[in-house]
Amino acid sequence: MDVTVKKRCRVLPGHRIEITSTDLPVGEEVDVTVTARRRTPTRPRRSMQEILAEIPPPGLFKSPEEVDQFLETERDSWDD
Repeated sequence: MDVTVKKRCRVLPGHRIEITSTDLPVGEEVDVTVTARRRTPTRPRRSMQEILAEIPPPGLFKSPEEVDQFLETERDSWDD
């Protein structure tokens, strides 16, 4: 009977991958498939000063709803 073993591992120095499993008998011939997990590019980190510079000066919000909308838009931008 075929045995399937799924492992997540890191590429080691020398571009090596090591898989250890007690489910695989010593000397057994196995097929190995490797899929690299590509990271999504991240946006450049901004300093707090840059973020604060984008906030309108005090008194420019006309209502609490405008404040809420501004904060919601800013939070949504963090998910990118």
